[in-house]
Amino acid sequence: MSDRSFRIAIVGTGGIANSHAKAVKAQGKRAELVAGVDVDLGRAKEFAAKWDVPSAYSSLTDLLAADHVDLVHICTPPSSHAPLITECLAANVNVLVEKPPTLTLDELDALLEAEAASSAQVACIFQHRFGSGAIRLRELLTPTTPSPATGRTTATSAGGTAASAPTGGTTGSAGAPGQSVSGGAVTSADATTATGATASGAAAPATSAGAAASSTSAGAATSAATTASDAAAPATSRSTSAPATSGSTSAPATSGSTSAPATSGSTSAPATSGSMSAPASASAPASAATGGVTTADTTTASGATATSGSTTASAATSVPAGPAGVAAAGGAVLGRPLVALCNTVWFRDDAYFAVPWRGTFDVEGGGPTMGHGIHQYDLLLSVLGPWEKVIALAARQARPTQTEDVSMAMVTFENGAVASIMNSLVSPRQTSQLRFDCENATVELEHLYGYQNPNWTITPAPGHEDVADAWSANLPDIPSGHAAQLAAVLDALTAGTPPPVTLADARNTMELAAAIYASAFTDKPIHRGDLTQDSPYAHRMGGPGTPW
Repeated sequence: MSDRSFRIAIVGTGGIANSHAKAVKAQGKRAELVAGVDVDLGRAKEFAAKWDVPSAYSSLTDLLAADHVDLVHICTPPSSHAPLITECLAANVNVLVEKPPTLTLDELDALLEAEAASSAQVACIFQHRFGSGAIRLRELLTPTTPSPATGRTTATSAGGTAASAPTGGTTGSAGAPGQSVSGGAVTSADATTATGATASGAAAPATSAGAAASSTSAGAATSAATTASDAAAPATSRSTSAPATSGSTSAPATSGSTSAPATSGSTSAPATSGSMSAPASASAPASAATGGVTTADTTTASGATATSGSTTASAATSVPAGPAGVAAAGGAVLGRPLVALCNTVWFRDDAYFAVPWRGTFDVEGGGPTMGHGIHQYDLLLSVLGPWEKVIALAARQARPTQTEDVSMAMVTFENGAVASIMNSLVSPRQTSQLRFDCENATVELEHLYGYQNPNWTITPAPGHEDVADAWSANLPDIPSGHAAQLAAVLDALTAGTPPPVTLADARNTMELAAAIYASAFTDKPIHRGDLTQDSPYAHRMGGPGTPW
């Protein structure tokens, strides 16, 4: 891996900026935090002193004129995202922007045009895609196909893509060729790791528009001019771990791989990149899917593990033969996804909405559908792929807000799966839950603002007990978070490939948010692709106005 060091600035130095600063520091010598920017220069200077940052500025314009930076993290309120990103792209400076990347689909489409005219690229924070449990889930939902050349079984996505080990450290059996991700394709690499060796390095890059992605955590927000994300409320008891169920196995996880939903109009299944090696058939371990249409034929050494910030998984082991074995008829270990639940049920009191920019479509973009639940349903989309149709409702139950404080949606997916999504800010017992009922097992995640291995449980269907072994085999515990996504972004920028999550990736998630509002406020089902530029819900998430 290149020893390049990236000069990074953070724009908006309120609460969530601290999560970004921690993520930069976690990269070690690969990244240097060189500036903080805030319209309140005093706040910027306080931030600079706290994080040992050499420079502070009161505007992005001043930063770009005075300092060389490779990457700007935008942590301001959502209404300022589009103009700040546009300014960075005009200066050919790369961007990592907090969620939501824009207020509207129209703004996002305009940024896609600006990005096409720039040498810089934009990545969107959706960091829950990068936790190791999510990576393992996507891997075990990846169908397998036999290699024509070798007859060995390798993991491939429904789009025909195959997985590889991440850049910066390819594991392989002693003397066996490994592979690495580069530029959206799987390229061969002869770096091998002997049994018990440790692979280091950061997450591998996403490889195409429609490749990797992630989601953001809820951080504290301050003034309207400085900080984006929502203030993190204290965790409540019972809200951070999923109870174990009979016969279930807690899922260790890796980080850095993401499965990216296809963009609007696409019908391809999600692809993953920067992923750990997936469990494979009894004949050979498989790798995870990348953006390249190439089969991976890697072999991984047993006992190899990943180090801090790395997404190189411990060596994949063979899935036991039996009903859940991936060698059977090209099927995935988990079988087809059938039903999913996605609940973001949080609590925000009336005082939370006293911040002027909160609770408005014109500044915040929406209520919990845009600012809170987007964390979880982005992860849902990264697993299930392109959505097809949504039927939704929204209500203002209790809070002093112009937007909804509750929304519910029923979503169908192109792969045939169906899911329910609930977003709430009126729920005293806070929790974030996802559940995937597949043919061969139920996989569940319960946490609040971020997850680790103990937050996952798996319950095999009768006769598929070996799915639990496939889930837990040689899996390091890397939590979801900004550090994991930033590592993947830096890998991508080093390799010259699109960084995760691209604007095109994020559009699938943003379009679902807009469709939830459109369905709720028009009392009609909305199909993906319905919200064209002439739709009021492409111009404004709240459309022409709310029922209340």
